[in-house]
Amino acid sequence: KVDNYWTKKEIMQFLSSAYQSDHYPLYFLALHTGMRLSELCGLKWDRVDFALSQISITRTRDKTGLKETTKTKIKRFLPMTPEVKRLLLNLFNYHESEFVMTRLDGKPIDYGHVYRKLKRDQRNARMLNKISFHDLRHTFATQFMINGGNIFELQKILGHTKIDMTMRYAHFSPEHLHSATKHMDMGVKSEIKSTEPYANPKDVSETIKLLKRREFTG
Repeated sequence: KVDNYWTKKEIMQFLSSAYQSDHYPLYFLALHTGMRLSELCGLKWDRVDFALSQISITRTRDKTGLKETTKTKIKRFLPMTPEVKRLLLNLFNYHESEFVMTRLDGKPIDYGHVYRKLKRDQRNARMLNKISFHDLRHTFATQFMINGGNIFELQKILGHTKIDMTMRYAHFSPEHLHSATKHMDMGVKSEIKSTEPYANPKDVSETIKLLKRREFTG
């Protein structure tokens, strides 16, 4: 299966259009942290550490309610970029809710309404490549590797319990397989000194004639 994701140009197109949406912070954090929707909806301010510039993922909130656990049952920490930290500081100063992800009226974002809202905001942004909310997580992971990120660091950020789940993004790295050349030397050195083509032009012409004769004789 090939995961759908946005390019940097598409990310900018969408965020520029969705800036006035009450779900803009949700989209921004998903694209800049790779957090799942349930993790974003369950995030409270007691898990945001501005001093250490990190977010602790310990809760989820979906259509069944708030849970004091994560999908993998493992607590993880996410570093905040300056842009993410700035956004969260603005939200902290603007809203009084215990939840980080809220609507403009201060009420927690409804998990079940996000998918419909995302479709509407994509239409408003005139996105040709329409994606699901979970694809925002794929977009983060893909861009992380394109930017030269480490696959093992990405595993920790995404909260994957097995590296196999993260390896699906490895081929997006500019360095993917480049370092493998040091293991591909079989110790056999070429004796060809010339930069000219290996085959002699006369040998090539004779080979072509032979192939043509074989075509006619079956």
